[in-house]
Amino acid sequence: MFQHVISLSLGQVPMSRSSYVTTLFSLPPSNLMPIMNFSWSTPLRRNDQTDLPLIPNEIYLHIFECIAPTHRPLSEQYVQTFSALALVCRFFCSVALPRVFERVTFSGNKYDEFNRILASRKARWATLILAKAEPAKSFALNVKECIFKHWEFIDEGYKGNLKWPFGMPMLYCLAMARMSNIRKVFISSSIVNKDHWQALAELKQLDVLEFRFCSFIEDPPNKQLTVRAVMFRCGLHHSPSQLTLRPIATTSLRSLEMDDVEVALKIVAFRQLAIVDLVLD
Repeated sequence: MFQHVISLSLGQVPMSRSSYVTTLFSLPPSNLMPIMNFSWSTPLRRNDQTDLPLIPNEIYLHIFECIAPTHRPLSEQYVQTFSALALVCRFFCSVALPRVFERVTFSGNKYDEFNRILASRKARWATLILAKAEPAKSFALNVKECIFKHWEFIDEGYKGNLKWPFGMPMLYCLAMARMSNIRKVFISSSIVNKDHWQALAELKQLDVLEFRFCSFIEDPPNKQLTVRAVMFRCGLHHSPSQLTLRPIATTSLRSLEMDDVEVALKIVAFRQLAIVDLVLD
């Protein structure tokens, strides 16, 4: 039976970016827990007091697939749509919620007003993940791809006063380490330190790791990653040292794509690697 937790029907999908903020990220756990008890039957259909014929769950699944195919991550528009669908009933929640959280972005872009609003909510979510609180803990297990972008130091205008936007991203790194089903991590225009490497080492399902225009400021801990495909785009940034590359130079590495020949040679020379696909551009 349909169990509405807020006044929202299928025809009332949030259309603005701010309305999405007021749905899943801002609802208290007490509102979400009833529909996260994933035991259900086929949703009942009624028109006032009249029972309508049931629609098989397979048809609902086909409709969801037509809205947004499962082989592609949800666009922002469809994140809003699936966020609304997740609040309709337990069955819809069980299908829509994993899609909403399959890709998570932690951005340090201080010039995006929407991102500044959402950052505080994501920080709260990360804190709840570390506390092993539900439903945050369950949401974390749905994440398949994690993106870090625009995490660079801000110069406050005088020497020696550099700080992270929205506080240290260490909180997000610790939370990412608890997202045990992540298969891809993309880090762009960011400073990479030991917190990132520690978190990456905890992701045993990690297949793809991509760095784009990053600065590596600390040598990583002596831990190896299980990643199979690595992509580097160094651009004008300083190339990582051989010690920095140690975690990815493992026997599991099969694909390597780089725009810096020197960095590629460092990785290959670190160990005798059986790389199948090597791309230098």
